[in-house]
Amino acid sequence: MRPVNLLPDKRRRARKGDGRRAQMVVAALALLVLMVAVYTLAARQVNERRAKAEQVRQEAQQLQAQQAQLGAFGQFARLRQAREQAVKQLAQQRFDWERFLREVSLVMPASGWLTEAQASVTGLSSSTASPGGSGGASGAATPAGQASSGPEANLSGCLRTQSDVARLMVRLRQLHRVKDVELTSSEQENPDEAPSSQSCGRFYKFQVRLLFDPAPAAVEAPQGSSKVPAKLGGGS
Repeated sequence: MRPVNLLPDKRRRARKGDGRRAQMVVAALALLVLMVAVYTLAARQVNERRAKAEQVRQEAQQLQAQQAQLGAFGQFARLRQAREQAVKQLAQQRFDWERFLREVSLVMPASGWLTEAQASVTGLSSSTASPGGSGGASGAATPAGQASSGPEANLSGCLRTQSDVARLMVRLRQLHRVKDVELTSSEQENPDEAPSSQSCGRFYKFQVRLLFDPAPAAVEAPQGSSKVPAKLGGGS
């Protein structure tokens, strides 16, 4: 059997209108609930981010406080590093001049003596050696005024003969850390005058320039003995 609606037409239209209003109310409530949920979620995220930002700010303040406390230690560390670097540079420039003079005294021929010695760890100008006198042989090994970047020494003195000057140069070339020996001059000041403390006289006044290795040798050479080694012309 087919069901038959016995309600009047007016009642039928009113019932349909009530159903639509109920659906609209339900839809509005659902939309409101959705908006509340979205707002709650957004508010929670904002609060979490604010809390995280506050935590980061506090950590930054703590780090700044620690940095301020450790600032003095950092300055001390930089000062210590600078001083250590300065000491290393001084140690690298150090030269054992006492040993050099002792070795020169061992290789110096018995017939001669030194009248002047100049030395520097940063080099000397070769213009400090000025040849003088007449009647001898002289040779300029380095242009005047040119300086060496490493340790250097200039020696002046008196020797009986030119052979003694040549022998001394050979011996000096064998000294510790010496890499080159240059003859600046070798002349007789006065052939008719006897040598004295003021003048070489008939002896030859020599001037030589010694250049040293800038860096110390990896293996230290032996200090030597009180006698001149045979390879340096000992016994002559």
